[in-house]
Order: sequence, then structure tokens, then C-alpha cells
Amino acid sequence: MLQFRDNITKRLTNRGFTLIEVLAAIVVLSFGIVVILRALETSLIAMERSRNTMWGYILIREIFAGTKIDMRRGVEMPSYSAGINEIGPCKNFHWEREIEPVSAFVLNNDKMKISLYRVTIKTWRDNFPAIKYDVTAYVRQLK
Repeated sequence: MLQFRDNITKRLTNRGFTLIEVLAAIVVLSFGIVVILRALETSLIAMERSRNTMWGYILIREIFAGTKIDMRRGVEMPSYSAGINEIGPCKNFHWEREIEPVSAFVLNNDKMKISLYRVTIKTWRDNFPAIKYDVTAYVRQLK
């Protein structure tokens, strides 16, 4: 009978977790949650930068295509122009375009003139002014 009481007492005392065990488990779980949330924050920042890079280069491509078309049509282009894109997904992107003449050739006894221009386009977003995207390309113009 004494042995039976000892078994019951052991069962009652070993029944649950102690307060220290519960607190240790909470600390370990909270560290895990903090690590996961930090990784999520880092991936969201990287995704935002990647999206800004993509839209910045898309805007550069659009500006460059317009510049190329206008130059091939013979439209007089200013050597420097700038602006802010206010529409579409490239909204709040600032841009600058510089056009510099590099060289000119005359062919067929002054009938055709070929000019080569260096076109530099830079874009950046309002909330990330330190990150600029720029492309330099060469465009020929026939006259």
C-alpha cells in the first residue's frame, strides 16, 4: 500500500511543465519569430529595390526610344532636358537626358551628313534619390 501511494505522488508531481521550462520555450520561440520577421523585412526591401530598378530601366528605354525616333526624323533636340514622370508604374521617377555630338561625316559630295551623338539618360525615384540608374548609348542621325 505504501508503494501505491508513492506511485500516485510521483504521478502528481511530474504532471506538467515548470514555469522556468515554459519561459525558456517562450524565449526560444520569440527568437525564432524575430529571425523570421527580420528575413521577411530584408526580402521586402530587396523586392522594392528590384522593382525600382526594373521600372527605372523601363523608363530609360521609353525615353531613349522617343529620343531615337525624334533624332531620326530630324527633330532638333536640346542638349539637356529633365523631367518627372507622373503617369503609370514609373510614377515619381525623375529623369535627365544629355545629348552630346561626338562626330560627323559627310558622304556623297555633301549630299548626306551622318552625325553621331552620345545620349545619356539617368533616372531615380523620389524616395530613393541616392540610387540612380543611367545608360549611355550612341545614336546616328542622317541629314
